Amino acid sequence: MFKQFYTWLSTGTITADQIRRIKAYLNDRYTENPTDKEDLIRLLEDPFFSCGVDQKTQAQGLAWLKNLCYTSKGNTRRRCPLGPRELEIIADFSHFKLVGFYNNPSGFVHAYNYNDFYPRYAVYDTVGNSFVYTAYSYSNNPGILVLE
Repeated sequence: MFKQFYTWLSTGTITADQIRRIKAYLNDRYTENPTDKEDLIRLLEDPFFSCGVDQKTQAQGLAWLKNLCYTSKGNTRRRCPLGPRELEIIADFSHFKLVGFYNNPSGFVHAYNYNDFYPRYAVYDTVGNSFVYTAYSYSNNPGILVLE
């Protein structure tokens, strides 16, 4: 499995389906080869790691971010989870990059030695400003956690 994932990540562009498969593999408690999983985690936690995201996934991600922050009339939501810096970057959006996976350190997950990985995305504007976030779902409520 590691070779397949490494091939996907080294091509420079990754799809949403490939990201879901990597996430499922990382969160699987029972793996055939734990060393491969550790190598993949080390690769994804490298601070210099980044991989482009395909156009379809970028369009879906941008639509999700805008829906989270703006009403259908284009007004900022009253409980918008992002600050002015992030909203400016979204308004002048250029591209997304996958910059690793975030292991959520909350709840029973770590009490029972489970992993709870979520993809970390960097959002860039046309000038080069960016922020890094992870999307999560807790009790079927989608949310966002800005990491950088």
